[in-house]
Amino acid sequence: MSSDNSNPKHGDDSPCFPGYGNSIVTLESGRTYIEEVKVGDLAKVVLDDGRFSYSEVWTLAHYNPATESNFYQIETDSRRLNISPRHFLVVIRNGERIDVMAKDVKIGDELIVYDELLYKDAPGSEEVVDIEVIEGKGVFAPFTKQGRLIVNGVLVSCYAEVNPSLAHAALAPLRAMYDVTPTAVMDTVMTHNANGVPYVFNTTFNVVKSLVTE
Repeated sequence: MSSDNSNPKHGDDSPCFPGYGNSIVTLESGRTYIEEVKVGDLAKVVLDDGRFSYSEVWTLAHYNPATESNFYQIETDSRRLNISPRHFLVVIRNGERIDVMAKDVKIGDELIVYDELLYKDAPGSEEVVDIEVIEGKGVFAPFTKQGRLIVNGVLVSCYAEVNPSLAHAALAPLRAMYDVTPTAVMDTVMTHNANGVPYVFNTTFNVVKSLVTE
């Protein structure tokens, strides 16, 4: 068990996952490191009814290979997920499936997990047995059209800071634009700032945050 489950000293505003071997995403084409995920890739997701599907990556909401941050390392018996403190993931708590920030995950919560060898064509669940804070390099956050992703075999949300349902709704116009806009134009719309985050996201999420009372 970890002796330190306090908030990280830095990196609290990085809605992301570390790279360099620490985060593997399950795509239709196979598993790949998160820093190698590209717009247009099809990522494996779990639907609300428990079925698997694939969802297109429509933007890289955070892409900064150089940044070093603190992450929560959440472990089950067979899974180890490194995730930023205010990034949401899906847990089963008291029999209910809910979205929870990584910093609020508790020992005994169950993560929804995927492994083609262990669970075949259906997701399983595994209890959280340890949580600690680690340092990681790189910050990466692919966004799928469905709003979820499988990282290190664990079902996670694409979103941080703002409740996933609100964040997903707020980004609907940009997802719709992606479907009908030429790639070169969309690349301009989604231009990243120095921190590796699209400028347009700052405006969008600041508006949503102002409407939500934490």
